[in-house]
Amino acid sequence: MTTVRHVLASGDFRQDWSNAGLITAANDWSGVPSIMGYRGDDIVTATGVDPRTITAPTTSEVVVNVVANQSNPSAGNLSGGVLEFDGIANPTIALNGSGTADAPSIVVYLDATGRENIRFQANIRDLDATADNAIQQVAVQWRTGNGSWSNIAYIADATQANSATLVTAIDVTLPAGANNAADLQIRVITTNAAGNDETIGIDDIVVSSVAGGPDLTPPTLAGFDPSDPDDGAVAVDPAANIVLRFSEAVQAGQGSFTLASGNDVRVIAVTDPQVTISGNTVTINPIADLIGGRTYTLTAPAGVLADLAGNAFAGLPQGALDFTTLGTQAVTIGEIQGLGHQSGFVNTQVLTQGVVTAIDTNGFYIQSAIGASDGDDRTSDGIFVLTGSAPTGVARGDLIEVRATVTEFRPGNDARNLTITQLVSPSFTKLGTAAFETVLIGQGGRQAPTEVIDDDGLTSYDPTTDGIDFYESLEGMYVTIDKPLVVSNTNSFGETYVVASGGAGATGVSERGGITISEGDYNPERLQLDNDNGLFAGFNDLYTVGDRLSDVSGIISYSFQSYELLVTEAVAVTEDVELVRETTNLQERIDRVSVATYNMENLSAVDSADKIYSLASDIVFNLNAPDIIAAQEIQDGDGAGTGSNLSGVPTAQALIQAILDMGGPEYAYAEIAPSAANSTGGEPNGNIRNGFFYDPSRVTLVAGSLQLINDPIYSGTRRPLVASFEFNGETLTLVNVHSTSRGGSDPLFGAKQPPADAGDAARTAQMAAVRSWIDAKVAADPAAKIAVLGDFNGFVWENAIKSLTNGGLMQDMATALLPEEERYSYVFEGNNQALDHIVATSNLLAGAQFDAVQINADLPAGVQLSTDHNPLLALFQLGPTAETIFARELAFDNQPAGLAPSFDQGSALFGHGPERHMFALGQEWFQLA
Repeated sequence: MTTVRHVLASGDFRQDWSNAGLITAANDWSGVPSIMGYRGDDIVTATGVDPRTITAPTTSEVVVNVVANQSNPSAGNLSGGVLEFDGIANPTIALNGSGTADAPSIVVYLDATGRENIRFQANIRDLDATADNAIQQVAVQWRTGNGSWSNIAYIADATQANSATLVTAIDVTLPAGANNAADLQIRVITTNAAGNDETIGIDDIVVSSVAGGPDLTPPTLAGFDPSDPDDGAVAVDPAANIVLRFSEAVQAGQGSFTLASGNDVRVIAVTDPQVTISGNTVTINPIADLIGGRTYTLTAPAGVLADLAGNAFAGLPQGALDFTTLGTQAVTIGEIQGLGHQSGFVNTQVLTQGVVTAIDTNGFYIQSAIGASDGDDRTSDGIFVLTGSAPTGVARGDLIEVRATVTEFRPGNDARNLTITQLVSPSFTKLGTAAFETVLIGQGGRQAPTEVIDDDGLTSYDPTTDGIDFYESLEGMYVTIDKPLVVSNTNSFGETYVVASGGAGATGVSERGGITISEGDYNPERLQLDNDNGLFAGFNDLYTVGDRLSDVSGIISYSFQSYELLVTEAVAVTEDVELVRETTNLQERIDRVSVATYNMENLSAVDSADKIYSLASDIVFNLNAPDIIAAQEIQDGDGAGTGSNLSGVPTAQALIQAILDMGGPEYAYAEIAPSAANSTGGEPNGNIRNGFFYDPSRVTLVAGSLQLINDPIYSGTRRPLVASFEFNGETLTLVNVHSTSRGGSDPLFGAKQPPADAGDAARTAQMAAVRSWIDAKVAADPAAKIAVLGDFNGFVWENAIKSLTNGGLMQDMATALLPEEERYSYVFEGNNQALDHIVATSNLLAGAQFDAVQINADLPAGVQLSTDHNPLLALFQLGPTAETIFARELAFDNQPAGLAPSFDQGSALFGHGPERHMFALGQEWFQLA
């Protein structure tokens, strides 16, 4: 490694990075004398942190880091951390913050034995020429040994927008404590800025010094941030350590520190284990916590500490360091929880009372006794008391008094999560027993909002109208859900979404028992049931959509971006529902062409026979063998194998054969294979693409019509596949799409409101390109009949699909022809939603029929052999009607020409192969298959 110290007595330290051979490989500093770069993972979690506050002894020097051989400091995809730019005119290394590189730095390692007046010089260069204009702070710090860092220079913002010319020179002489230090370190550090970080070069480094005489300078408290707590500080945690920072490394002398407040006087010898000395930092950790609400004074005699040369510290006189500890406040649980998602008592020690409602393996829940709450339904009367291990001495129903510190716990330390208010470091006393109120959710109790999750960016607390605030008002409380309806199948984590009161009052409940989203309504009334075996080991059942349950009781909590009920009592199924796979009633006719869209979820020829034959069964029996199927996620022949043969024909042929084996028609298949491996997204080496299956006995693929819509916006994803088909003398043009995924979207109940939809801009641009293609087509032929169909990965109210429907040229068929609650093709986190669509020109809507065929999405995962999407099916009437066709083509005895004939039972209408016929009874048409 390169932490070998440069001996300043041998000459100045210099590094200008002009030698491109110093760094040749990632994370390898072996060629750079006396410098090391560190990524600074998890030193801080917020953005825009002042790097001067990062002074703890062990911060940053963990993950060694350098991204070697870079050439474009303005690139938008740069890694965070330490980067080497040897491909620019003036090479340098640089720092760039990110979500991983929270506080990147470089450290220069020096031996200053016999040297003084140590001077550090460097040029801090703005290398980012983009319009980004983050506030990129830089601090220069020093230390000896492994002590705390001390600040010696600071740049509030080392960058500016739209240029890469700003250079800020640093020229600073280190304090006397650095003189004669055998282990001297100088650090340049930045932090992850708010917004897009800018790249800052650390160049032209020079560390110089002069020969020193004997060290005669005594240590003093550091000029910046000399102590924690600060002199005069208030609301200091009684359990906090006292930290002193000095101008140079110190050692124990003789004497004691005295920490006193009234009759609480603690004399702590400098050699006592309660005192730790590390470099220039002295930490005092009293054996017992200080008393709350008291003012303490720390004093020390001269000579209690000395520098390494033996110069004595002058000591701490009376009044040099005074601080006041936080007193314990007696408050209700409702006051602790407050009107909002975070408590106003964070880091405050409080005294409260509550009844134990549930006991877990690391703590217990308490709730205000009946008559002892704050009387405000907007504030939760329950809270979790964290003990860290299995609590003892408490039982359900105990009334206890708790003295503890309020914290906000963010599950998984995941910034997407909201926080949970908790009590930590508790001490508690049993006062007796008492009763608590069980809050009912549903009819006869509190009603969850049914449309709005949040409409104010968490700036206003509205439990009666905002779902995210409603559940916050119940956080930690014991509640009962009235007779819930199951709206999602239990997942692999044991989580099940429900709505109260059998769905009464809920919006969007479908015929099959799920709950469907609509514009502005993402179903805040649904709530997740979860099992916590530490609380209650008797809730591990599997439920399916449509099941009805007995009342369910437990604790309202939050995890993985979702509010949940942790079940604490046995649950019974009052109605066990097993959904069946739907079969459509729609059937092609002599004057109606049937068109389906189906995302086949990474179908390949090497998939299991179960999957391939399941899809074939869907097509033949549940969809009545559509004339045309627009398929998405067709992989190449070897699936996620080598990807050397990009053709999807082997995959299509496997499905075609399975359809034949099922008694279906012999489909033909059309695709345009990807031009390069891994260019269309999806599973690596799978090379998914869109394709058309079509029945040549019913429709004809127009020669030369198969094409891709090419536009740069489709780079790295699927290009729309266009094909025209002739049917009944007319031409139908289909655009098969599979838009950019929503993966990475913000959660509905997350900390960021409103949640951002990942890929929205890309999907909008993709559909705009499709609309431009359609507009050109319609300009050339105003009567053109066109449908865009496939997996849009979007909702009809989003801008992507509005790109198609704006102006009335096209309509979404589900919107036009289905009830709102039945418009879905996919289920995500308990919400039915329509990701797949058929959007048709308005001239196709006359006589059209449409069906969202529910055969996969709302079934349990183990039953979804085919895919996790539902297919959509449309019937379009093209050309002459059936009656007109027969008036023209069938001759009947004694029937005047040109008049509509009457048909006898058994009159043949058309064949879909030899086995299918239409016949008439009077004026009603029927089909035999």
